[in-house]
Amino acid sequence: MTKRVYFVVMILAALLTCSCRLKSEGPWHGERTDYPRTIYRADQLGSIKERLTRYPYNVLYSRVLSQAGRTPAPPAQKYDPPTQYDNANIAKSAAFVYSLTGDGSSRQKAVDILKTIPQEFGSLTFDLLDYDIHIAESIMCYAQALDMLLGAEALSSTERKTIEDRLGNITDKFFNNWAELICGAYEFSRNNHHTKTASAFGIAAIVLNKHPMAKIWIDYAMNEVEADLNNLITPDGGYAEGPNYWTYSAVNVLPFAWAYRTFTGGQSGVFTDRPCYLSGLGQNGKTVTVNDLFSDWKLKAVSEWMIKVRQPDGLTPPIDDSNMSGYFNAILSGVYGDGVFAWDWLTSSSYLMSQSCADISVDIICAYDDSVVLHEPSMNPSIFMPESGHAVMRSGWGQSDSYVLFQAENGMARKSGYGHEHPDGLSFILYAFGKSLAIDSGYINWENHDLVRYAKNHNVILVDGKGPEPGLYTAGGVDAFFSDFMTTSFMDFSSAWTEFSGIRHTRSLLFPGKRYLVVSDDIGLKSILTHTYNWLLHGNGGGSTGGTFSREASGGIWNNGNAELEAVVVSPEGNPVLSSHDDYHGFTWGVKETHSVLQADVKARRARYLAVLYPSNDSMPEPEIAPQNAPDGAAIAVMEPDGITLVRTQSAAKLQNKWTLDGIDGHPEFPSIGSDAGFSLISADGMGVVKQIFIQDASCLSIGGTEIIKADSRLVLALSIGTGIISGHVIAQDGCRIDILTGTAPLSVEGSTITGYSSSADGITRIAFSGQGDFSVYLSGDSIIERIASDRTLLPVQ
Repeated sequence: MTKRVYFVVMILAALLTCSCRLKSEGPWHGERTDYPRTIYRADQLGSIKERLTRYPYNVLYSRVLSQAGRTPAPPAQKYDPPTQYDNANIAKSAAFVYSLTGDGSSRQKAVDILKTIPQEFGSLTFDLLDYDIHIAESIMCYAQALDMLLGAEALSSTERKTIEDRLGNITDKFFNNWAELICGAYEFSRNNHHTKTASAFGIAAIVLNKHPMAKIWIDYAMNEVEADLNNLITPDGGYAEGPNYWTYSAVNVLPFAWAYRTFTGGQSGVFTDRPCYLSGLGQNGKTVTVNDLFSDWKLKAVSEWMIKVRQPDGLTPPIDDSNMSGYFNAILSGVYGDGVFAWDWLTSSSYLMSQSCADISVDIICAYDDSVVLHEPSMNPSIFMPESGHAVMRSGWGQSDSYVLFQAENGMARKSGYGHEHPDGLSFILYAFGKSLAIDSGYINWENHDLVRYAKNHNVILVDGKGPEPGLYTAGGVDAFFSDFMTTSFMDFSSAWTEFSGIRHTRSLLFPGKRYLVVSDDIGLKSILTHTYNWLLHGNGGGSTGGTFSREASGGIWNNGNAELEAVVVSPEGNPVLSSHDDYHGFTWGVKETHSVLQADVKARRARYLAVLYPSNDSMPEPEIAPQNAPDGAAIAVMEPDGITLVRTQSAAKLQNKWTLDGIDGHPEFPSIGSDAGFSLISADGMGVVKQIFIQDASCLSIGGTEIIKADSRLVLALSIGTGIISGHVIAQDGCRIDILTGTAPLSVEGSTITGYSSSADGITRIAFSGQGDFSVYLSGDSIIERIASDRTLLPVQ
């Protein structure tokens, strides 16, 4: 459906549901005459002046001065939205400068802009209807400028009447055309357009509180912003349209929420809800109580989500229709007195983010409180957010840390994204050494998003060259669901699945040592036909990136600056046929770039893939990453100076069968392994002493011919083996019992889901678990697992 056809359908729907032009209901808090009331109160102006000489306020104020010093576009009768939001930014900044300094030229500039606000939108073309986002930005800034001028007693009675009449008139026309005429479009498609416009009406009502439509505007704003946020924000804080469009919405929502709190003191209010699709805007609605937006959970939750998904450089990830961006958490820090919001804003490489079309530098100067001590988040760096459809695995919160984002959106998180949603279920990104390395396609902009919004533009597996299709104004695609997630001090793991065209795809990501990524795929379950599966990896090299890409015998290498990503991919269903091509991506708004994509094709009814994605930089010794011979499976060895890691996947035809792997080529010190795991990892030091174990869909594991793990059900198990301790994490939905060869009775066994343990004379410790959780086995000496690997003896640990 084209944009024009879409708007025709929506307008017709609106005309069928709207009975008539809504009659005005009069002022809102018409008794209030005090100004200013949106960004600050009169009694706060002294402290605001005082802070302007210190960081970060001085940086923001320099931006305000620069904005105020610009030359506005000349007066015009017809309202051109991009021109007017630009003028409105100038007027707002100039009004603030006058309020602080009394500079007459700033006053005159702001007054001249406000006195000549255009009064006619002209014909309601489809392009103009789509410009509601920019009209919302200008009305907000106009109203804030007027509020500050009134607070500074800068207007004559004639100037005040002219400005209030013009601003009230254009706001009323905007409300009539966008909120009433096409209300049906908004009811069926709640998105950033609607949220921004509703917020603008709210700020207009606060400033023009004596206007005959003020009560209608504030009713609309409070109810509709609340409804939009309910429809777009998941219980764990995710925003369905992606982080870019939440930032774009927030540039209106946060100033509106701040203005409401400044005007009312944060009290809830009684408002009239007039849902267009139920009774028509010309009919009476129902009375409801709506909370101060900052007192509700959603604004805080979505702003915390922006921190949870942020990359180490402080930018939001380019997922769905998103460029990399900063966010306005300075305002949240001021509202909640929470230093983690300040940390997010101050440490982002989007330096002191304060503009997204609308400039809110003034708002942040007044809202941000630098007495709040900034600090890193106290939450675990690796975070599971199944309702928003994201699993984040991090080595830490610092700029030099590694980061993986794994996507599995479903339900509200996917469907409410509408046309900004990409079919990217099971896609992932990898960031390390200050670089995006395994990348998402991002956005570019709306006009170019057809270049980046298809399944082929993401790190997924296609079937015969095809994947789920995106929608144009609907979400399109298919749901994806997380199965498992774990985070430990030594590795993270997440698994998810999706289904399209009658074929199920399950993907597992393992993050050993929080340093590199292992990807295990199983695709083709439920398929009765043979297909060619196309495994895709988009890397930040080649194309126009300024970096390079080279295809290797078993994968490829992307190099970008001082960072490099090496990928090796194998399949037990046959050697993948490798190829490469260039594709588009957009990290910065309006900038179209290209990069190189590695493609690995396997023809089978059901196929499994195994890949290692290893980031490095110039100062690191290069590891050797090589495929290994693995009967009934496929394996890759990662050989580093301090040890060797083996990862293995079982073939689709032999899943749940037991297998053995006799070490690693050229490394006799590495022990032989046996298991029934579908996916496994064994890591040993330079002497062949096993230090880490991971098994998925497994019930047993042997090392050097000795069984060291046996479970009564198939599970996911991760172990870290150190001196005097075995640390682990188990995922077993219905609980399980695990026998671990410890050699002697442990000193203690601890874990929140452990229901009991016992030790036998032959050195086996049996642990009963009620479900998923961490655990620790404390020993009086070295673990016998280490002894088995190093000298192949079964002598008890003394």
